[in-house]
This record gives sequence, structure tokens and C-alpha cells, in this order.
Amino acid sequence: MASTASIPALVRQLRSSSRVAQLQAAKALSALIRDDGEASAEAVVAAGGIPPLLSLLPSRMAAAQQAAVCVLYMAANASAAARAAVCAAGGVQALVQLLKFSSTVRPEALEGTGAVLMALCLEGGPDPTGPFLEAGGALAVVSLLGHGSEAAQGGAMRAIASFAALGHLVGQQALVAAGAVQPLVSCLLRDGGSVALVWAAIALAQLVRREGDAQAATEAAEAGALPRLLQLLDSSDGSQRYCEPAAMALANICIGLAEQQQQEPYAAVKRELVAAGAAATVRLIRRQGSSSVQKAAAALVWFLACGNEAASAELVAAGLVPPLLQLLSATDKDLGCTAALALRHWLLNLPRQPRPWGRRDSAIQGWGGS
Repeated sequence: MASTASIPALVRQLRSSSRVAQLQAAKALSALIRDDGEASAEAVVAAGGIPPLLSLLPSRMAAAQQAAVCVLYMAANASAAARAAVCAAGGVQALVQLLKFSSTVRPEALEGTGAVLMALCLEGGPDPTGPFLEAGGALAVVSLLGHGSEAAQGGAMRAIASFAALGHLVGQQALVAAGAVQPLVSCLLRDGGSVALVWAAIALAQLVRREGDAQAATEAAEAGALPRLLQLLDSSDGSQRYCEPAAMALANICIGLAEQQQQEPYAAVKRELVAAGAAATVRLIRRQGSSSVQKAAAALVWFLACGNEAASAELVAAGLVPPLLQLLSATDKDLGCTAALALRHWLLNLPRQPRPWGRRDSAIQGWGGS
């Protein structure tokens, strides 16, 4: 309680005309919420601190702007009441507006803005999707992916992943229509830091997870996501932070493509994957201790085998059958189901063999009374 007692005075200081005083107050509030979490966040809301914090976002003093973003993130991350207060005060629109002027904003503040938007998507607060889309948020965050700073790109990827994960088809479609897929795949293809890989994979996995809308999966495949995701998983030992989201992205893309039942457009993609990755796919199916990686590999088999006899034969030669059959008894039902679908499509697309009993068939037909 002692720490929260100072919050009303700090909020009054936020409203002062001195930029230095505002900066000091924002930094003090940030420290209080960092130390006390939800209690301090809710005390800031009760003291009316959200509106003056939002008023600092367009500030010409970069340090004050960044400090305000930091407080908003910590408060929204700690408290559902703070998330509601930010949304009610027009915070989503203010944050999107800040992204639109990214050329004049510090990369760290842009990263923080994406993190605030991510926090606003947490459970317990109002749904920010409507205000985000109405303010032009989809195009704003996608444009930020082209920013020269890795920090700013990271903020954009956090926001994209969070809004896509909310499960609204309209939000996912808006992000795809704004062009999110190609730059996310480009982030995967670059030899960047592991944090960038993690968030690029998370955002991509969330964008392509919607059933009935395969545009994102198609764009990801055409941009070269599948070979890169397979290579990342095969070259890892399973301990890297990007493994789980990379496996989820690979599985979602492959399932989205396989469910389209239109295999011809992906013939070139399949040839490349089979030539370079049949053995890698089988290695991932054999990998113990990671059901998400095994599911991704099974989904890849499902996609590759659809309408492709050559791929089915190549996978058999790589030793697919025994480990794939073992997955049918997996305790993870989702993994077992994916393995069953992969097995079904693999069996349906095995190269056809001449029937040795063709003559007998003719004789049987003759017994019909001809």
C-alpha cells in the first residue's frame, strides 16, 4: 500500500506542463508497476492515469514518449482493468497512430507500441480488434515489418501474432490482405537473431491457422516458408526457442494446403521439398519428446503425398512407414489424427502396380453367362 499511495501525485505530475516532470512521473510509475504488478496498475487506473499517459504518445520528447509506452505496456500486461481503461480512452487508436508516424519514433518505442497492442489482446479485457482495424492497424503493423530496425519489426510481429491469435477471421484476413505473409517469411529466411525467428514463426503460425481461408498458407508456401521451416527444425536439437513455433507454422501451412485439394499449383514446391527433405521429414517423425515437431512432419507428409506418387515413393524409400505407424498410437490425439490423415493420403497415392490377376478377372466376367 505504501508504494501505491504515491500514485495519485505522480498522475498529477503527468498532467503538468513540464516535459521533464512528465518523464520523471512516467518512469516512477513504470518502476512501481514493475515491482507491485496488478495493484499498482489498478491504482494508476483509479487515479485517472491512462488518459495523460496516452497524451504523451505524440510527444516530441522521445524519452517521455518511450516512458509512456513502457507504463502502458506494464499496466496492460498486469491488469484487465488497465486493458479496459486503455481501450475506453481510445488507446488502440492512439497506438496505431503512433505506428503510422514510425519514421519519427524511436525503434524502442515502436517495439514497445507493438508490445502494448499485444498486451491489449490478453484475456479479460475488451476485444481490441474492431478499433484496431478501423484505425488502419493492419496496414500500420505490416508496414512496420519493413522498418530498418529489428526492434521495430519485433513489435510489429508481436502485434500481428496477437491479433491473429484472437481468432477473428476478419482480423486475420485484414492482416493477410495488408501483405503480412511475405515479410514474415522474409524474416524467417534471414539469418537474424533467435528472438526474431521466434516471433516471425509465431506470427506466421497464427496467420495460417484459420480453417477455410487458405490464402495465407498459399502465400507462405509460394514465398519459400516450407523449406526454411523444415531446415530450421531438422538442424535444431529441439532446445531452441524457435522450435515450437516453427513446428506449429509448418503444420498449419501444410494442413492448410492439403485441405485445399488443389495440388497442381504446388508441384514445384513439392519437388523441391521431396528432393531436399524426404529424409529430414522422416527424421522429424522419429524425433522423440516433441509431439509438435512430429505433428509438423506428419502434416508435411499429408501435403506432399496428396496427388503425388513420386513423393509417396520417395518417402517410403526414406523409411517413412514404421515411425508413421507408431504415431497412430500416440497419446496426443491431435498428433495421432494428423498421422492417420498422412497415412491415408500416402496410401492413396502410392505408385500403382499392375494387377497380376488381370486374366482371372476376365475369366470371372466370362462366368457371368456370356
